[in-house]
Amino acid sequence: MKMQVEALFTTDANGRLRGINDPDGEIGPAPRFFFGHTKEGSICRFRYDLPENVVTPLKEVAAAEPLLMDSQKFPRGHSQFKDILQSHASIERVWVGPAYRFPDRIEPPANVVRLSCENAGLLRGNFAKMVPELDSGRPYLAVIEDSQAVSIYQSVRLSWRAHEAGVDTLEA
Repeated sequence: MKMQVEALFTTDANGRLRGINDPDGEIGPAPRFFFGHTKEGSICRFRYDLPENVVTPLKEVAAAEPLLMDSQKFPRGHSQFKDILQSHASIERVWVGPAYRFPDRIEPPANVVRLSCENAGLLRGNFAKMVPELDSGRPYLAVIEDSQAVSIYQSVRLSWRAHEAGVDTLEA
């Protein structure tokens, strides 16, 4: 979870969230609150401008959260988190989804290639618009079927320890 937070957000010297991390620079303010949980434990982070009278009860609810055994379930304190945040300001959006950690080295399948300007012809249809991005320095990988990319991975958030993946797949 710590690696995901490092990849998703920029932080200040106190570890408070500042912005959404993007290889091209911050692309907006960070959420007021981040809570991530795994079977090993949980992690919570707060935006730099969230007052202590909101942070303290969020920390208390987070500390009472049991270890997660089912990653598809909301934390037990989910509605309490929402109520506390709602008492401070309206909630504009909520992001929920899994995070995965893979081994440092994975042998790619034979039909996966790293994309570059040299093999940009593999990008057809809706993927053709990505050709200018291939020189960005970020890794782009593609699953190739019938001499064209059918699914593309790109690193959309980067830290020195982790990449947050973005995946696009052509419709069948």
